[in-house]
Amino acid sequence: MSFCFGLVRRWCCAGSKDLEETENQDAEENEDDEQGGKHLNVTKLFILSQHQYATSVLFRDFVRYVVFIVFFAVVVIMQRNASYSSEMRSAVYNKFMYAIWRASDTEELLGWADAGNWGDFWDWHTGPFTDSYYIDNYDSLQPAGRLDRQLVQTHIVFVGGVRMVQRRVNNGSCTLINAYSLFDPSCYAQTTWNGIFGSIFHDDFVGTSNTTVYKFEKLSTSLLAWEEGYYQYFPGTGGRDDAAAKMQFLISDRWLDERATSYARTDIIAFNPNLGMFAQVLFSLEITAAGQAKPNIEIRTLRLSEYGTDSDNARLVVEVVFLAIFFSMIFSRIHGAHVLRTAGKKSMRDIFFNGWEIYDWCQMSLVLGLLCVRFYVVFNPEFRSLKFTPWDVTRSDGSRLDLTLSTVINDGYFTMCGIFMGISGIKFYRYLRVNAQLSVLTQTVVELQRALLNFVVLIVLANLLWAAAGLVLFGDQSESFVDLGAAWEFCSLSFLGLLGRSDLFDPLGTDELYNAPIGAYLFYYPFNFVMVFVALNITVSLIMEAYERVLSHVDTIVNNSVISVLSKDLLSKQIQNTVWHFWVRCSALFRTASKKELKMALSVELSVEIAGALRRMFQREQHRVKLDEGETGGCFGMFGGGGVEGVSDQNLLKEISARPELGFYKLYLSVGATVVKEQPDCIVRLSWVRRELANVGKAKGIDYKDLLKWWERMDCVCDDPATLTTAKEQETHEKNEAAVASLEGMCRRAAQVRDDMKVLSRKVSALMDVYLPAHPDPQAILLLLITMDHIGPDVTMCG
Repeated sequence: MSFCFGLVRRWCCAGSKDLEETENQDAEENEDDEQGGKHLNVTKLFILSQHQYATSVLFRDFVRYVVFIVFFAVVVIMQRNASYSSEMRSAVYNKFMYAIWRASDTEELLGWADAGNWGDFWDWHTGPFTDSYYIDNYDSLQPAGRLDRQLVQTHIVFVGGVRMVQRRVNNGSCTLINAYSLFDPSCYAQTTWNGIFGSIFHDDFVGTSNTTVYKFEKLSTSLLAWEEGYYQYFPGTGGRDDAAAKMQFLISDRWLDERATSYARTDIIAFNPNLGMFAQVLFSLEITAAGQAKPNIEIRTLRLSEYGTDSDNARLVVEVVFLAIFFSMIFSRIHGAHVLRTAGKKSMRDIFFNGWEIYDWCQMSLVLGLLCVRFYVVFNPEFRSLKFTPWDVTRSDGSRLDLTLSTVINDGYFTMCGIFMGISGIKFYRYLRVNAQLSVLTQTVVELQRALLNFVVLIVLANLLWAAAGLVLFGDQSESFVDLGAAWEFCSLSFLGLLGRSDLFDPLGTDELYNAPIGAYLFYYPFNFVMVFVALNITVSLIMEAYERVLSHVDTIVNNSVISVLSKDLLSKQIQNTVWHFWVRCSALFRTASKKELKMALSVELSVEIAGALRRMFQREQHRVKLDEGETGGCFGMFGGGGVEGVSDQNLLKEISARPELGFYKLYLSVGATVVKEQPDCIVRLSWVRRELANVGKAKGIDYKDLLKWWERMDCVCDDPATLTTAKEQETHEKNEAAVASLEGMCRRAAQVRDDMKVLSRKVSALMDVYLPAHPDPQAILLLLITMDHIGPDVTMCG
C-alpha cells in the first residue's frame, strides 16, 4: 500500500523540481535543528574567500608571466643565433690576431696586441694584415682565382675593401705652463670615446710631400655610431699591390702624426654566404696623453636576412605567439587600471603610483622599445639597396657598404634584451606571496627595507672612502686603482670576499726581501677588519634578524584561524587547482565539462559573492533586528580577524582581478599588520543562508552541498555560538568564584597574623620592662623570647 502511494506521489510530482528541492531543504533544516543548528561565520568566509580568490588570480598572473618570460627568452635566443655568430667571430679573430711580424730593431715576434706606437701600427698593416686580407694563393700554393682572392677560412669572403680613419688633437690644447713651452712647444690634451670628444683637430692638413690635402669628414651624426675623422680607402679584391703602395705613400707622407694622432682604426667587412651573415671587424689603436698604447679588436655580426630558413620560419611563429601574449598583458594592465578607476573609485595616483605598477609599466615600455629596435634590424635600410657582383658587395650606387650604425644597434638590442631578462627576475619576489610558506622570503625583504637601507648608505660611503684612499696610495702602481671606478670595483669585490691579499700585493711589487710597500699593509688589514669582519657581518646579522622576526611572527599568528587555514595551502595543491580550473574553463567552451565541475571551479568566486551578499544583508537594519532577536542567528565575536570592511559594491571580484593585493588578508601581507576589530563577526544559521539565497542559488545553479563541504574545509562552519557563549560564560564564572575564594582565604590569614603581632607586641613590652635593666643587649632579649616560646611560628615566618 505504501509502495503504491509512493509511486502515485512520484507520478504526481514528476516534472516538478521545485517540490523536490523544497522537501530536501526542509529535511536539511530539520536535521540542523535536531543537531542543535549549524552556523556559518560570514565574516570569516568573506575574508578567506576573497583571499583564496586573490591568491588564484595572482597565481594565474604568475603563470602568465612565466610563459611571457619563457617565450621572450626563446625568441631572443633564436634571434641571437649565438653558435654561428660565435664561430664566425672566432674564425676571423684567429685569422688576424695570430698573424705576426718580426720587429726590425729587436727581431722579436709581435702581433696586433703588441702594437705600442704608430710605427708598429704601420708594420702590422704592411705585413701580417696585408698578407691575411689579400689572398693570392690557395692552401696548396696554387694561384687563387679572382673569386677566391678574398676567401679566407674556406667560407668567409672579405667585401668592400679596407677603410682607415684617424683622429687628431689640437696642439696647445693642454694647460701647459708657459715656462715649459721653451723646452717643448707642443702640448696635446687627452681625448675620450675613441678620440671623438675633446679638443679635436677638424682642419684640413697637408702631408710632408706638400702634394696631398687630407680633409676632415663627417660620415654620420648618430649618437650611436659617431663617424668622423680623416678617412683613407684601399681596394678590395685584386688590389694588393695598390693597397701596399698607398700604405707606403701614407707612411712617407706622415699621414699618421706621431704626436698629434690620438686614435686610428681600420675596419673591414666579412661575409659568409652560407649563413647570410656579415661581420664588421675593427682594429683600433689609441695612444693616450700619458703615452700608453691601447690596441683593440672588435667584431660585430649582423644577419643579411632574418627570415630565410626553416628555423627562421619556426622562430617567426614563436614571435607571433610572444606578441600575442605581450599585447594581451598590456590590455590586461589597461583594463585593470580602468576597473580600479571606475569600479574601485580610485584616483590615478593610487592606481599608477604603486611600486609594482611602476615596475610593470617600465617593463612594458622597455619591451615596446625593444620591438621598435628589432623592427629596424629586420627592415634594415642599409640592406635595402645592396648590389651583389661576382667579386664584391656594395650599395646600389657602388659605394662602400657601411655597417657601423647597424651593428651597433643590433648589439645594443641584444644587450638590452639580456638586461631585461636579468631584471625580470625581480618580479618573482612579488609572486612568492601566492603561498604562505614562500611569503616568508618576501616579508623578510620588506622587513629589511628600512634598516638595511640606512646601513647600506653607510657601507657605500665607507667603501667610497676606502676606494679614494686606495686611489691615492696605489693609483700610480696598480691598474686596480687607476681611477675611482676601478678602485670602487676592487673594494666592492674585496668586501664580498671575491678578492684576496695577492690581488692587492702582487701588482705593487716587492723588494729584495719580498716585502710589499708599507702602504699596502696599512690599507689591506684595516680594510678587512672594518669592512669584512665588521660591516659584512653586521649586514648578515640584519638579514638573519629580519628572517627570525618574520618566522616568529608567523609562529605567533599561526594559531589564528585564518592563518592556520592558509598555512595548509601547499604550492603543489595551488598548481593542481589552477591547472584543473583552467581545464574546466577550456572544457566548458567546447561543451565537454559537466555543470558540476564548472560550478566547483567557480566555488571561490561564488563564495565571495555569497559572503558579500550576506554581509550587506547583515548591515541592513531589518536584518540586524532579526539577528539581534535571535530569529535566524546571531552576531558574536568568535573570530579574531574581522578587520575587513564590508562589500561596498558588486565589483569586488573585478577589483581583486585588477590588483590581487586588495583581497589578501592583512596579517598575511605584512608582518607589522594588526587585527583591527571594528565590528563583531556575523554568524548565522545555515538554514537562514539557504532561505535567503534560494533565488540566487536557482539563478546561479549553486550546489549547496558542495559549497558546504568547501566551507567546512575552510573552517567557516561552526556550532551554535549561543551554546559556546554560555559555556564560556560558565567557565569564566567558575574561575571568578575560585579567585574570590582564594582571596577570602588570604584575608583571613592576614587577620590572624595581625592578631598574633598584637599579642607579641604586648609580651615584648612587658619583658622589656623586666629584663632591659639587667640585659641591655637586644640580641640576648630576642634569644630569650625564642627560648621561652613567646614568638610563634607565624611571627617567625613573617620575620
